[in-house]
Amino acid sequence: MKGSQLSGVSEEMKAAWNNRAQKDPYHYVETQFWNHDQTAFFALGEERARILIVPVLKTLGIEGSGKTAVDIGCGVGRFTQALGRRFGEAIGIDVSDEMIAQAKAAAPNLANLTFIVSDGVSLPQPSDSADFVWSYEVFQHMPARELIRTKLREVGRILRPSGYGL
Repeated sequence: MKGSQLSGVSEEMKAAWNNRAQKDPYHYVETQFWNHDQTAFFALGEERARILIVPVLKTLGIEGSGKTAVDIGCGVGRFTQALGRRFGEAIGIDVSDEMIAQAKAAAPNLANLTFIVSDGVSLPQPSDSADFVWSYEVFQHMPARELIRTKLREVGRILRPSGYGL
């Protein structure tokens, strides 16, 4: 797939996720457990972080203070917030402008969080800038294998040599 084709696929993906976010961003991030309670929604993200992320950090001996975590496909930022409680900096990246706006609105008091809109193909981060990269239920939504391959190469590019992706 050529770059222009990937760009077209990315624009379709961006439009689809912006449309979903305009309807109900929380529902499209957590369809099964969304009960219109934002506090419970973010608590579920924290619970999943304790179950899925914390054991990996402990096993790998990753101490997050002073380090940077990146959340790919952050949606409204529930895992970005959880990463922000464990790392010096947490960066949430999403293809949807609408999701990023919702993420920023939901985390106004967490100064170590940054939310960035991406083009859906590349990661808007410098090379060797992340200590930990996380993505949850995102890659299966990417509409082309070449987009997934490109995104995985991007993960490798932004990870520091001592970094980890999950």
